[in-house]
Amino acid sequence: MFKIDSYDFKGKRAIIRVDFNVPLDDKGQVTDDTRIRAAIPTIRKVLDAGGSVILMSHLGRPKKNNDMKYSLGQIVPAIEKLLGKPVIFAGDCMGEKAAETARNLKPGEVMLLENLRFYAEEEGKPRGLAEDASEEEKAAAKKATASRKAAAERTTTKKATTTKKVTTAKKTAATKKATTSAAKKVDAETEE
Repeated sequence: MFKIDSYDFKGKRAIIRVDFNVPLDDKGQVTDDTRIRAAIPTIRKVLDAGGSVILMSHLGRPKKNNDMKYSLGQIVPAIEKLLGKPVIFAGDCMGEKAAETARNLKPGEVMLLENLRFYAEEEGKPRGLAEDASEEEKAAAKKATASRKAAAERTTTKKATTTKKVTTAKKTAATKKATTSAAKKVDAETEE
């Protein structure tokens, strides 16, 4: 199992789910930065180890997509102030622009994705369902969403298991190689 204290972040991008659901005043200014301050040590840990960071969070409960009242772009200045470095704002949490921005991150850079709740899937709700959909349609869509989520979780578990098997195989091969090398050295010393 990987732990943040021993993981090598050098040259890697880390996606960190943070709780930046912070209170804002009527001008979009953060009125209590406690949750942002709580995330700073984790962010710094990755940056100090040579990695880059992709932050993801939700803010409030927007009733419609892209309601700028709930945009995480408003909190970028508060994050930058506490972190002491610029934060790249992706403007979305899905799509090619966000993906390209993430791909282009350099070590030491921080990127903030847009509010995850701008998409219904964040709360396990089906996408593209009409507001006047019947209960039967809603149930079918919810079931499909749950099936996709379960399939994604199985894929993640399968990848983790495969990675563990590969790591174990590499360790076994390295142990055999070291043992063989040590045995040859002992044989050589014995012959002398």
